[in-house]
Amino acid sequence: SGVAPHAYIGNYRVLTIPTGEFGLDGNSPEIVAGIEQAVRDGMDVINLSLGEPEMTPSRDIVVQAIDAAADAGVVPVIAAGNDYEEMGPGSIDSPGSAPKAITAAAATKGDLIATFSSGGPAPVSLKLKPDVSAPGVAVLSSVPRHDGLWQFFDGTSMAAPHAAGAAALLLERHPKWTVQQVKSALVLTGSPVRSNSRGRREVPPTREGGGMIDLPRADQPLVFANPSSLSFGLLRRGRSIALHVRLADAGGGAGRWSVSVRQVSRAAGVAFKVAPVTVPGTLTVRAVISRRAPVGDAGGFIMLGRSGQTRRIPYWLRVSAPLIGTEARQVLRRPGVYHGDTRKGRALVTSYRYPASPSAVGVLTRLPGPEQVFRFVLRRPVANAGAVVISQGPGVHVSPRLVRNGSE
Repeated sequence: SGVAPHAYIGNYRVLTIPTGEFGLDGNSPEIVAGIEQAVRDGMDVINLSLGEPEMTPSRDIVVQAIDAAADAGVVPVIAAGNDYEEMGPGSIDSPGSAPKAITAAAATKGDLIATFSSGGPAPVSLKLKPDVSAPGVAVLSSVPRHDGLWQFFDGTSMAAPHAAGAAALLLERHPKWTVQQVKSALVLTGSPVRSNSRGRREVPPTREGGGMIDLPRADQPLVFANPSSLSFGLLRRGRSIALHVRLADAGGGAGRWSVSVRQVSRAAGVAFKVAPVTVPGTLTVRAVISRRAPVGDAGGFIMLGRSGQTRRIPYWLRVSAPLIGTEARQVLRRPGVYHGDTRKGRALVTSYRYPASPSAVGVLTRLPGPEQVFRFVLRRPVANAGAVVISQGPGVHVSPRLVRNGSE
């Protein structure tokens, strides 16, 4: 029973450490071992409902294992997380940040986004996540007999199995589809997810991805897109950048398609340049940021249209005007103890991204300043780098932050 009836389900125990708040916890090597075993066993889809804060992707062995599983032909589906109410944008965690995974947000069956469902972008890699939405509110699920057999649950851990089952059904019907094609079919054919019961406003792709999965449409996607979403990242004023999407015929989709841009999160001073495209072929999307564009997010969909059919490729960018790089700075040549005086700085920066609201993990959200800036340059790989305040004046609280390239 369930989303994919008669599917063979294998269970891999990778969480073995009891905790008071979250049940069983686990370590990255255990999780990687489970992923690799599932690949060796010939599983078609892997579902993971677990996570931790994103780190540098090249150092994250779980993200590497997820992407390797995708390269091996296994579809990885991962819960997006449940931290939006506490942490806001940028609350996607690892391994939901894995580029080749299908990361699932939670929505109601009436296509309303769950308030808790974590939002993108991924805080370190700035990937556009989640990829899709699926039912994750008031979902009936099984529990052990001593707990009553059945209970209703909320969470992206309920949404991810819906998406995993959807992937399994698509593979059953289209066994020659690649992992990327399965992902593209689900992302491009999604239905809009709304922000309230009145259904007036669609949430941005950083909350819903491509939208609520629609299996009948995904079964006949017409076109495949690689990549299936576009993240322009942080763009400074006056910049222009072009991204490219390879489009392939998924059956009945060859030929000329119109292309337009639908901005869900509209930002002043942001313009897009697109042109009609022929499938198979390459779609080019150029984002142009004016020199006076205000700081803010822009997100929406690149709309492909033909003969009454539409397909949507989600995109996201943020207009960035970093200020901390304009501060006077002292260059640190070697590790050691350094003295400073924040009174010599300016109060330019009050908040840092990502996530937008990290107070839930004990990090101050608003900083009145002023700042004093130090800079160091790493010319070779190192195991770790950090800073700690070992003393401060009475009545003063200094919060050390490490930022990359002088950008908060």
